[in-house]
Amino acid sequence: MQLVSQLALMDEAKDIIDDLVDERDELESNLTIETGKRTDLEIQLEKGEKLISQLQEKIDIIENDLLLNWITRDEHKQVEKRLKEEIVNGEAQLAAVRMEMESLRNEIKIHVEEKKAEEIANKENVKEQQKRRTIEISDDRHSTLEKCVEICSFSLDHLNGLAQFMSNLLQQKEFCESLSEATMNNMQCVINKTFELSNHAARFSISIDGCRMSSLPNISSLDLLMATARNSLGSIRDLCGHNKSFHDAKNEQIETMEVEMGKIKEDLLTARSEIDKLNQHNVILQEQVKEGKVQYERLNSGRNQLIEDIRNELKKVETENELLTTQMNEAKDIIDDLVDERDELESNLTIETGKRTDLKIQLEKGEKLISQLQEKIDIIENDLLLNWITRDEHKQVEKRLKEEIVNGEAQLAAVQMEMESLRNEIKIHVEEKKAEEIANKENVKEQQKRRTIEISDDRRLMLMNEAADSLDEISNPSEPSSCQMCTKYQSKILELKKYLSRAIEKIKMQSEIKAQNDRHIQKQLSNTESFLHSARANMENILKSRNVPQE
Repeated sequence: MQLVSQLALMDEAKDIIDDLVDERDELESNLTIETGKRTDLEIQLEKGEKLISQLQEKIDIIENDLLLNWITRDEHKQVEKRLKEEIVNGEAQLAAVRMEMESLRNEIKIHVEEKKAEEIANKENVKEQQKRRTIEISDDRHSTLEKCVEICSFSLDHLNGLAQFMSNLLQQKEFCESLSEATMNNMQCVINKTFELSNHAARFSISIDGCRMSSLPNISSLDLLMATARNSLGSIRDLCGHNKSFHDAKNEQIETMEVEMGKIKEDLLTARSEIDKLNQHNVILQEQVKEGKVQYERLNSGRNQLIEDIRNELKKVETENELLTTQMNEAKDIIDDLVDERDELESNLTIETGKRTDLKIQLEKGEKLISQLQEKIDIIENDLLLNWITRDEHKQVEKRLKEEIVNGEAQLAAVQMEMESLRNEIKIHVEEKKAEEIANKENVKEQQKRRTIEISDDRRLMLMNEAADSLDEISNPSEPSSCQMCTKYQSKILELKKYLSRAIEKIKMQSEIKAQNDRHIQKQLSNTESFLHSARANMENILKSRNVPQE
């Protein structure tokens, strides 16, 4: 009953612990949810601060770009003016050079036609005519060539100055940083074209000098001069085209920059509105964080209180477990006492078996003696049947029979004495056994009074079975417990259950053996008593047939 009550208390404690564990899990889940919300709010705050810092950096970069663009815009305008002036001067010079080149071409054509006509008309007078003509042409050519040299030297100096100015512009870091890659490439192309044009102009001036120094007109040198002039014109056209594309690109860049400035202003306005919204959201988030902190402190206090309650409950459970351990130790002591009693019963059983074997030996001796007497009686009967002829012989036979009967009575008395001694020993053995059983019952009653537990075989088996069932319920609970002490006591209870099951099996086997031995002893006793009764009846019949007094 105590075990049942303690098991009930343990079940109640388990229910309380499960309820507390469920409450703790709910509080922990609520706490994790609150902490997750708080972390989300903190992440949102950090994102808002990062976005504000990024927008501020973009605003600073845009303001710096605007300042640089306003500075470079003025410089670009000045450069554009200068380039336009240089282009106008270059175009005028190119027109003059073209006019001179056309005149030279016309003169060369006339000279070639005249030369062919003179060769066809008179080959002999060709040299004299050529001398005269070269003298005339040389004067005009010298004048035109001198003009061309002046123009080429002027254009060469002008182009070199323009290329040097543009290269100096590209060497300035601030100016280069303010330009885009396309404008940089255009300017570099313009510089290369100007250098190429200056080289063409230098070669043109050298060729003109060569033509001027030569006394006779050289057609190949003139063709070279024309080719260089054509190349110079092509490079000048390319330079003009590049300058125009450069100016168009600059104008497009300026327009795109103005459009970007408008977009940047709009982005700044939207960014400011977003910053205001973020500041408002930040204030709301700070209030929510404060509320979350208050809730966290409240939950933390509740969790600490819950932990204290759980600790108190665990202490109660530990005390109950200690009581259970003491009761289990008492149960072990009872089992040890039962094992000792079983050993005593086994020793008594061995003594009883020894006595039974002794009785068996004595019974075998009595049976042999009775068989010998029966043989003698048979011999006597045969002798009596054979010796009824004469009276003397009968008398002699009677004397012999009387002697034999006396001897037989003496032997029968001895056998009766032995049988009485055997009966007395059996009675003594039965009385001793009854006394031992009475003593065992008295000892059992005293032990029952001490331990308030009945120790009879059926009751003991029933209690052990109930204890095993209760241990099954304890060791195999319906719901797994998270208490380490409970799991430890469950392992101990499993060991105790195994020990109890072995003890129950041994007690059952011993009770069966004892019952079998008792049945065997009772059978032997009944057999001996029936044998004695049959022997006594046979002896009485023999005595009656011989007319011997029964006394």
